[in-house]
Amino acid sequence: METVTHRGVRIVRNGVVSQARDSFVKMMASVMLYHERDSATELWIEYMTINSVFGSSKSDEGWPLTIFCKDFRRIEFVFPEEEACNATIDLLKHHGLPDTVLQLDAFSPQAALQSSVDGWTIYSVEREFVRMKTPMESWKLTQLNFDYKLCSSYGKKLFVPAVLPDDFIQGSADFRSKNRLPALSYWSKEFQSCICRCAQPMSGVQSKRSEHDEKLVDEIFRLTPSGKKLIIVDTRPYMNAMANKAAGKGFENAEGYPNADLQFHGIQNIHVMRDSLESLLEACKPGLSVSKHLKLVASSGWLGHVQTVLQTANTIFNYVCEGRSVLVHCSDGWDRTAQTCALAGMMLDPYYRTIEGYIVLIEKEWLSFGHKFLDRLGFISGSEKETSPVFLQFLECTWNLMRQYPRAFEFNESFLIAIHDCIHSCKFGTFLGNSPAARDEAQVASKTVSVWTFLYARLDEYRNEHFAPTIAPMLLQVDLRPQHFKLWRNMYCQWDLSMQPMQSISAASHHTALRLEHERLRLLRAKDILARLKDGESIDAIKASLAVADDVEQPAAEERQREEEPDSEGSPTQEESDQTTQVVGGVSDDPFAGDIASISLSTDQATESDTEDPLATMLAQPAPEPGPKVPPQSQDTQEMQGGTGSTTTQGSRVVVSTTEIDPLGIGSQYPAFDYAPVSQPKTILQQWVIS
Repeated sequence: METVTHRGVRIVRNGVVSQARDSFVKMMASVMLYHERDSATELWIEYMTINSVFGSSKSDEGWPLTIFCKDFRRIEFVFPEEEACNATIDLLKHHGLPDTVLQLDAFSPQAALQSSVDGWTIYSVEREFVRMKTPMESWKLTQLNFDYKLCSSYGKKLFVPAVLPDDFIQGSADFRSKNRLPALSYWSKEFQSCICRCAQPMSGVQSKRSEHDEKLVDEIFRLTPSGKKLIIVDTRPYMNAMANKAAGKGFENAEGYPNADLQFHGIQNIHVMRDSLESLLEACKPGLSVSKHLKLVASSGWLGHVQTVLQTANTIFNYVCEGRSVLVHCSDGWDRTAQTCALAGMMLDPYYRTIEGYIVLIEKEWLSFGHKFLDRLGFISGSEKETSPVFLQFLECTWNLMRQYPRAFEFNESFLIAIHDCIHSCKFGTFLGNSPAARDEAQVASKTVSVWTFLYARLDEYRNEHFAPTIAPMLLQVDLRPQHFKLWRNMYCQWDLSMQPMQSISAASHHTALRLEHERLRLLRAKDILARLKDGESIDAIKASLAVADDVEQPAAEERQREEEPDSEGSPTQEESDQTTQVVGGVSDDPFAGDIASISLSTDQATESDTEDPLATMLAQPAPEPGPKVPPQSQDTQEMQGGTGSTTTQGSRVVVSTTEIDPLGIGSQYPAFDYAPVSQPKTILQQWVIS
C-alpha cells in the first residue's frame, strides 16, 4: 500500500479541537498515524481494531471524521478538506475489513517474542480429561471426527459414552443441528456427575424422534452413579425455542427422554446482545449527567443479560453439586452453550481459575467446540450481521465472579482486558476462524503466533497478588442479587483517563504490605533489645552495636534512594527529608525510621518527641523488671491528640495509632500499636505487648 499523508488534520479532545499548527495524518500499510509536531504527540490506530468509521456535515472547524474501535476507543478528527476526509473514510473501511483470513495482520511477519511458553501446546484434550480423572472405562475418545466428517465445527477429539457403537454416535449427530452431537465437556470426580453439550435436536413441529440420540442421552444418565434424573438445560427463552421448532428444529420430545427433565432459561440471542451492548456504550460517552448515565445503563439491559448468563451457569453448577449430570444446548450450541458450560466449569474447578487453567478452559469450551470467532467478532468483510459480544460477555461474567471472590483467581482484571484487546488486534492466530477445521486449513499454528505465547511473556502484569487458593473456597456459588452487578468501567471506559482510578489497587496493596513489614521489623528489633537487656548486656554495648548497624545501613539506604528517585526542582532537601522521616514515620529504607518509641507514655501524659533520639531515650531508662500485668481498670476512653499521632486510653490499655502522611493517597490509617496497662511508670519496652 502506498503511504498517503493529509496535512492540517487536527484531533478532537474532550469536545475541543486541537489548535496544533503543524499536524498530519499518515495512512500506512497497517496503521493510521496521527502526529502533532508542536506537542510531539503521536497516535497509532491499527486498521484491524476499527469497528466503524463515518463522517458528518461540515462544522466551523472543518470536516469531522469519527472512528469507533473494537476496544471501545472513540477518536475524532477534523479535516481541512472534504476530499481528504472522504478518501480517508474509504481507505479505513477497506483495510479495516479484509476479504479473507489470510489478509489479517496475524499472517504478516511478527517480531520475535521472548517467551518460554509455546501457546499452541498448552491445551491437550487427552491431558485435560485425564486431569479431570474421567473414568475411561465409561467414556471413550471417538475416532469418528478425526477428519471432521462427523461434525465440521467440533474438534477432532470428542469423548462420548464408551458402550455406544459408532452407528449410534453417527445417528445422534445426524439428528442434532449442524451435526453437533452430545459430547463430554466436564467430569466432576467429587460429585460423580458431568456436563455434556450439544446443539438443538431437529424435532420440528412434528416432534420427530431419534433412537440413536435417545440412546446416547440415556447413556449419559446411566453413567451418573447417583441415579438422579439427567437435566437438559436449554439456555434459550421458551418462545425462541418454539420459533426454532417451527423452522424444523426445536427441543427434545419428553416421551423419548424419560430419564431427563427439560428446562428453559432466558438467555437472549446474538442480535439482542449486540443491540444491548451498543446501547450500553451510549451510556459511556463523556459529558452525561448522572441520571442520564444511569438511565441509559438500565435501558440497555446489558447488566440483566450478564445476570441471566450467570444465573444459568449457577443452575448447572448446583445440579452437578447434587450429583446430577447436565446436558446443555442453545440453538447451535456454540454461543450460549459455550458461555454457561465454561462458567459452570470455572465455578466447580479451581484449576480453571489459574492462568493456565483459564487458557485451557477457553481452548476447550470456546475453540475446540467451535465458537464462531470469525463471525462473532467481525474480522472479515461479510460477517457484520453475525457479530455479537458473546465472548466479551463471558469475560464480563468472569470479572463479576472475580469481584465476588477476589482471592480465588490467579489472574487479575488486566488479564481479561488483555485477552479481549489481543483478540481484536488480529495479530494472533488463536481466535482466527470459526472452527478448529478452519484454523487447520489456514495453518494458523505454523504461520501465526499464539496469543498465549504473547501473554505468557508478560505474565507478571496479570498475576493477582491477592490470590490465595488455600483460603478461597473450592466451589464458587455466585450471588445473583442485583447489587452485585455494575458497569465494567475498566473495559468500556478504559481509554477515558478521567474515569480511571487515581490509584491502582496494586499500589495500595503494596503500600499496605510494606507498612506491615515495616512494623514487623520494628517489633523484632524491640524483642532483640529486650532479650539482650534480660541477658545482662549493658546499655552502652547495645547502643554501640545499634550505632554501628545504623552507620552501615544509612549510606546504603541513601544510595538506593538516590538511584530510585531522580532529582527534581521541587524535591525536598536532605534536612527536610530527615525531619519528615522522624516526625511522620513514613516508609523508608531504614525500617526503624520514625520508630514508635518516639512516643513516650506514662500514667498521666502521652507526648511525642521530635528532637530526641527515640532509642537513646528508651535505653536511658532503667532495665525492665519482670512482673505481672496490671488487670484492666475503668472502661473510660480518653483521646489525647498531638503531632501526627493520637493516643486512646481504653481502661488500662493504651493504643497508639499514627495517622501519618499517606504518600499514595489512600487515606487509610496505619496499623495501631497495642501497649500493656500503664497504671504505673514502666519503660516503653515493658509496656509493649509483643505477640
